[in-house]
Amino acid sequence: MRHLQHALVLGGAGFLGTWLVAELHEAGLTTTVVDDLSGGHPSPQDSADLIVADVRTLDLASLMSSRSIDVVFHLATAAYVPPSVEDPVTDLQKNVATTISVFEAARRCSPPPLVVLASSAAVYGEAVLLPMNEDHPLNPISPYGVSKLAAEHYLAFYSRVHSVRAIAIRMFSLYGPGQRKQVVYDLISKALSGENPLTVLGSPEATRDFVYVADAARGFVHLAQYAPAEGEVYNLAAGRPVGVAELASAVVDALGTDIPIVFPGPARPGDPLHWHGDATAAESLGVRFDTPLEQGLRATAEWVRAERAR
Repeated sequence: MRHLQHALVLGGAGFLGTWLVAELHEAGLTTTVVDDLSGGHPSPQDSADLIVADVRTLDLASLMSSRSIDVVFHLATAAYVPPSVEDPVTDLQKNVATTISVFEAARRCSPPPLVVLASSAAVYGEAVLLPMNEDHPLNPISPYGVSKLAAEHYLAFYSRVHSVRAIAIRMFSLYGPGQRKQVVYDLISKALSGENPLTVLGSPEATRDFVYVADAARGFVHLAQYAPAEGEVYNLAAGRPVGVAELASAVVDALGTDIPIVFPGPARPGDPLHWHGDATAAESLGVRFDTPLEQGLRATAEWVRAERAR
């Protein structure tokens, strides 16, 4: 086990970031959060460790050295496919330029901190083999997937050439309380707004692998503690393919309603038809995905209801 004391969480005020910071505190680590607050999430309640800044303009090397940072969680990246299709240049800057800034800072520290990069299953593109493990062909079909893959290549370069310990974590379909975008949140919000029938974009045959955010946060911390960190990658996937039609029905059940569901059109550009991950590599190190979809959907629905009540 790698004993870590002080974590720098870049993008720590975002959806996954807030869960990750809470998990790090639970594990006994001190945290410093850097976030430009552009994601629309409120500032953390405990803002004593929050630095409001853009990762690309901050002197990260000085920050890492002055605070004796021994692990950096790099979440300050773009997080969604659709904006990348509309604006691939901004997506490139958020995913690649920020990653280079992080590794340039890390390599100037002595010793360099461990770097954990939040990547995505979007690097795989359309499924060739199911379930998709880390050796699956890498053929991204969106600018987002391309830029995430480029960030992984930079990670491998800095690990190999500059001896920066690093891992990349490829997340499948993340969801949970605190997320204000993506299919789970959108379906719950539309249902609570009274939409009838409930309209679901994309093909009902499409499948996704949904990972509850608390499980993902625990996975990040666990891999930081136990992975060799020699430039390798890990999937975070629950290992269960869920059809979009099944998801919509589960959302309706979680809300305790009985709304008919319709599918009006084709998938969005950049969205693969099937995503089903193999997390054997992460699980072999002790990572667990313990939250059933139904339980995660109920918790998410309760959170969305509470947010709307405010």
